Amino acid sequence: MTSTNDKSLVLIAVGDVASNRDDPPTIFQHCIEAFRSADLVFGQMEIPLSDRGAPTFTPHTPLKFPASNVRALGREGARFDVMSFACNHAMDFGNDAFFDTLDVLRQNDIAVVGAGKNIDAARQPVIVERNGVKVGFLAYLSIISPGLTAEATIPGCAPLRAHSYYEQVDFNAGTAPLVVTHLFAEDKAAMEADIRALRPQVDVVVVSMHAGVHIAPSIIAMYQKEAAYSAIDCGADVVMQHHSHILKGVEMYKGKAVFYGMNNFAFEFTRTTPHVVRGWDFNSRRLLTELHRVKLHPDYPKHRYHFDALKTIMAKIYVEQGTVTKVTYLPAYINRDLEPEVLARSDPRAQEVFDYVEAISEEQNLKVSFAWDGDEILVSPA
Repeated sequence: MTSTNDKSLVLIAVGDVASNRDDPPTIFQHCIEAFRSADLVFGQMEIPLSDRGAPTFTPHTPLKFPASNVRALGREGARFDVMSFACNHAMDFGNDAFFDTLDVLRQNDIAVVGAGKNIDAARQPVIVERNGVKVGFLAYLSIISPGLTAEATIPGCAPLRAHSYYEQVDFNAGTAPLVVTHLFAEDKAAMEADIRALRPQVDVVVVSMHAGVHIAPSIIAMYQKEAAYSAIDCGADVVMQHHSHILKGVEMYKGKAVFYGMNNFAFEFTRTTPHVVRGWDFNSRRLLTELHRVKLHPDYPKHRYHFDALKTIMAKIYVEQGTVTKVTYLPAYINRDLEPEVLARSDPRAQEVFDYVEAISEEQNLKVSFAWDGDEILVSPA
C-alpha cells in the first residue's frame, strides 16, 4: 500500500458481492492479499443486509442476507472502502431492510453510493482522499422495477433507465430481431450533471452502473455503451458496469477504461437458493437451458450460472500525481465453495481468463488491447 503523500494510489474494484458468511475473511481468503495491497477498495453490494423487513412485490424472488454478514466486508474482512447499493435487489424487503443496509455498511466504515433516503441523497457522490488523491464515486441503476427509483421524498436508487424496442433487420422467418435500447433522456442528463459537478472537486472520477444483459455471454446492450461514453465525455476516468452474472468485454474509449460486466465476485446464491424471475423458476431446466442457455459445470454443484461465469476479475486502477496512468485486471476464478481465487500468471486458469476476456471483447468489436504485466493483465487502447 502506498504510504507517502505523493498523490499516488491504487484502487481495486470488483463486481457483485453477496456474501452469506459472518466469519471473516473466509470468502475472501484467496484474494485478501490483493485487497490489502490497495489504497482503496470498491464493490457492488448486491442484496440487502438486514434482519428486518417483509418481502415486497418484485419481478424476482426477494433476497436478503443477515446483517452480521457485513463482517466479511468490513474491517475484519475485505475492508471495502466504498460500495454501490444501486441494485435491483435494494428494495426486496422494503424500507426497513434498505435503511438497515445503508446503516450497517456505514457503521463498518464502508461509504455507500447510488442509494439513499431520497433522490438527492442517491445522487450524492462519495469522495475519498488517500495519499493526497481525491477519488469521487457515483453509482446508478438501470435494472429497475417499481419501487426502486428514489424520488424527492421517497428512498431508493439513482436511476439510469433505458427504453427497449425491437427492429426486424432480416426478413427470413425465425431470425432474431435487433434489440435497440436508449437511455431515458432525463436520467442521462441527471448523470451528466452529477459528473460535471463532481469533476472539479476530485482528481479521479469513478462511475458505477448496475446495468446490462444478465446471464447471456458477451452481449452488450446499446444503452450500456451510450451510458459509458456519456459518462467519460462528461469527465469520468473509469466506468464499472455489473449485474450480468458473467464477464463482459472491456473497452478503452478516449483513453479511459470501460468494464461492461464485472461478473460476480463473492456471490453465494447456490443452485438451491429459491429465485423466480417473472414467473420463471430460476432453477428450472426450462429457464436455464431454453431462455438463457446456461451450461452448468458438473464439478461445481453450488454454482448456479454458466460455467464461463466461474471466470472473474479484480480491476486495478493506478493513479500517479493525481492522474490515472494505468489500468489492469487481476484474473480470478470462483472455486467450488464460491470463493474467488486470484490467479498468478503461472496458473493455467489465468490464461483462460485472459483468452476469454479478449475473445468476448473482440466479438463485441470493442477497441482494446490486452497484455500480461507480471501477474496482471494490462488494458490499453487498440
